Amino acid sequence: MRLTFDLDKESVVSRKTVLCFFLALLVVSFLLRVFYSGNLYEDDGLWFTAAEEILRGKALYGEIYFDKPPALPLLYAALFKLFGAKIIVIRLFTVLYSVAIGAVLYKFGSFVYDRRAGMIAAACFVIFSTTYTTGHMQGLNTDFLMALPYTAAAFLFVRARLDASAKRRGWLALAGGAMAGLAFQTNPKANFVLIFFAVLLIAARFLRSAGKEESKGVRECGSMGVGENESDESSSPTPPLPHPPAPSASTPHSALRIPHSTLLFILSVAGFIIASLPFLIYIAANRSLTDYWLDVWVWGSRYASYFPLATMLVTALAQTAGYFALNNTLLIALIVVVVAVIRRRKGAPEQMSDVTLLVWLVVSYAGMGVGGRFYGHYFFQIIPALCLIAARGLLLIRAALRERKDEATFIHSAWFRRSAVAFLIVGFLFTLIRFHTRTVELAADWMKGKKSQATADWYHEKLSREERMAAAIVRRLPERAEAVEDAGLEDTRAGGPRERGITGPEDYLFVWGYRPEVYYWSGLIPASRFLSTQSLTGIPADVHYFPGELDQLLNNAAMARARAHLLEDLEQTQPKYILDELAIFNHRLAMKNFSEFREFLSRYKRIRIIERFMVYVRKDMRKKGRKKTRKKMRDKTTAVDAQTRLK
Repeated sequence: MRLTFDLDKESVVSRKTVLCFFLALLVVSFLLRVFYSGNLYEDDGLWFTAAEEILRGKALYGEIYFDKPPALPLLYAALFKLFGAKIIVIRLFTVLYSVAIGAVLYKFGSFVYDRRAGMIAAACFVIFSTTYTTGHMQGLNTDFLMALPYTAAAFLFVRARLDASAKRRGWLALAGGAMAGLAFQTNPKANFVLIFFAVLLIAARFLRSAGKEESKGVRECGSMGVGENESDESSSPTPPLPHPPAPSASTPHSALRIPHSTLLFILSVAGFIIASLPFLIYIAANRSLTDYWLDVWVWGSRYASYFPLATMLVTALAQTAGYFALNNTLLIALIVVVVAVIRRRKGAPEQMSDVTLLVWLVVSYAGMGVGGRFYGHYFFQIIPALCLIAARGLLLIRAALRERKDEATFIHSAWFRRSAVAFLIVGFLFTLIRFHTRTVELAADWMKGKKSQATADWYHEKLSREERMAAAIVRRLPERAEAVEDAGLEDTRAGGPRERGITGPEDYLFVWGYRPEVYYWSGLIPASRFLSTQSLTGIPADVHYFPGELDQLLNNAAMARARAHLLEDLEQTQPKYILDELAIFNHRLAMKNFSEFREFLSRYKRIRIIERFMVYVRKDMRKKGRKKTRKKMRDKTTAVDAQTRLK
């Protein structure tokens, strides 16, 4: 059973059309994402390094610092195990994953509206999931990974609320809860989909108590009915089925066709727990429950409340306004649907569908705001709902523009129609040009085999370049920017300890700060479980770059224990190189300014500053390293001279 109504006969779409449409979406997703495979973006270094450490046999949380739920690094580890630890592996998976989310939105849109709406929603997601903060949107992060199970959970909950069969409703609620649990193990904000289900059930109970559902058919209460027969390509919607009767005092319990709302919610929570158990068992088996609790939940709760409420509200307003200004097509469609809901008479066929999606959007927005930051990738939580609403809004605009009326009103004039269409097209093109000019530049660079000046000056390119230069230093390779550019993307990893095994201290590296990308680019092994200094300084990684006094989220005893643990790790691994990133930004947080490390760092000498890294090398290994570096550079120069003479 599905919610359905048809704006016109053209809403019937064949399976062949749908298949061709998704193949086209796959191509579009590929073109919009694959050219970003030359860099690591926001938090990518943490995901990559944690996954590689898992494959090395290290326990997540217990032996790898990680402040997010476990699903993402475990997925990365699985992909690296199957296809190798390459950036292109993650980018190609992201291409497929975005289309998979689009497929879920297609099913969702087909259920609440029709196939045409579902296809538009899928297309909107593939495009608008790439059109905001570049870097935040191109990576496979926790918010993007959450989007698929989060959307699937919402879809299953809507179906559980409306299905005529009591048995199916129970199974749908259980399955929706399982999807919510899977999403929760990716991002804690996913639990807001359970709140959405609770709101649906409460609203349904209120409507039943008011006697509104008992007297109406599916189309009257929210367009519930059986849509297209999906086994027939040329089928058309069949008449709607009546809404299942509400329970009453005169109905025997065994004859009730609708499980009680409380029971449905209990089943959803049961599904949530069932999906979460394998992850908890994995963590418990690795004896990491305490670290998991402290790093994910204690730290996460304090991180979310770091800024005062007034600051969070101002940030929310500014970021939301910016998002909708840059993605104006979504805003226009949202306004159209809101106006249609307000002006529509009660009991109109599409009333419940529109209101349900608007409620999901509001609840998801509340979940998005829990972190108090409103970074670009946070918007993945509301993009699925926005895409469904956009599909509905665009179809309403299309229907209004095609409507013929006898009276010559301004809104039905040919000039207004043409202006409205032009406005939508210009707004959409603005979004594409604003965000995918970079895509065109990267594609052109790939075809020419050389990076343009625009790419060289790009923020993420600069970050990757300085990280690769730092990686070249610790691997004793030529570290000049030109040499790094001439080398292959992942050449600095070649022949490293992840390929041949660990042979000595030169295979370890420690980065003080939050630049775990250097671990990936260098191919060296982290010298400690601490991939970030958050638990060492008590200051969040997105704040510690600012100079001056900063609020600490942990007490002195907890930070002292963490620093003592780090010192134990460093004494054991004795890394040849240490990179201090924080000293450049906030001298107070420099590693040498912590008393626990002064004696240990006395064995090291600062040899240089490269971009935003202070490079320290062990004094007893410095001369040995210099000789090897000079020999490597002589060999490289000889090889270049030989090639020149040959030419």
